[in-house]
This record gives sequence, C-alpha cells and structure tokens, in this order.
Amino acid sequence: MRKAYRLTARELEVLGLIAHGKTARGVANELSISLETVRAHVKSIYATLGAHNKDEATAWYWLNIPHNG
Repeated sequence: MRKAYRLTARELEVLGLIAHGKTARGVANELSISLETVRAHVKSIYATLGAHNKDEATAWYWLNIPHNG
C-alpha cells in the first residue's frame, strides 16, 4: 500500500468532493460539517500527500483512486 493511502476515509471523501468541483463551503454543506473542519481536513490531506495546492491534491486523486466509468 502506498504511503498516500494513509488518508482517512473522511479525508478521501473530502478530497473526492473537491476533485469533483465542490468548494470548501460546498463540502461543508454536503457533509454537514463546519468550514473550519473542511479546512483542517484539507490541510491534513496536503501534508499527507505532500501536495502544495488543490491542483496537486486533485491530480493525485484522479491518478490513484479507482473510479467507475
């Protein structure tokens, strides 16, 4: 298993929503969590993946997470 797969299930959920175009506020609304919680998840995602920004994190998502279709 790759180190990057050490994302929690919730972090993968947040990253997936962001990769599909949701804003932080949209993620917060969809998951019924605060905007600050989304920001904390994003910060943790970046640290775990070694990503510097949303583009790098979402590129990792599309390259590493299996998708249907």
